[in-house]
Amino acid sequence: VLGDTNLESKWPKHIPQGEPQHAKLLAAPVGKMPAELLISGPSAFDEGLRAASLTAYPDVASITTMKLRTCFQGQPSKAQELSVGHRDFVIVPSQSSIRVEKTVVGGIDPSAKSNMDLL
Repeated sequence: VLGDTNLESKWPKHIPQGEPQHAKLLAAPVGKMPAELLISGPSAFDEGLRAASLTAYPDVASITTMKLRTCFQGQPSKAQELSVGHRDFVIVPSQSSIRVEKTVVGGIDPSAKSNMDLL
């Protein structure tokens, strides 16, 4: 199964827009979500897949979509909010002859030193 989903990864209320979100993203490994974002949706999605004997590639901690909101968008109150998500999946049965050797997320520059370099 291939999916172009909109799996929500909302920032907890105790991590406000701007510098606090940037700091969490900087501290996370390149191409991976901060742990605080996994709790809000991707972890539950992964648990559901495992219960159904399915595996998602790339893993649900991977960032496939990231944007920094501006005051010129439809919700100016969200300016400086980082929207980070995992929206592109390949889902395969966990116990099958299908073998995923490697996943590549386009747009990740190998020279990036942090997730903020990916914006």
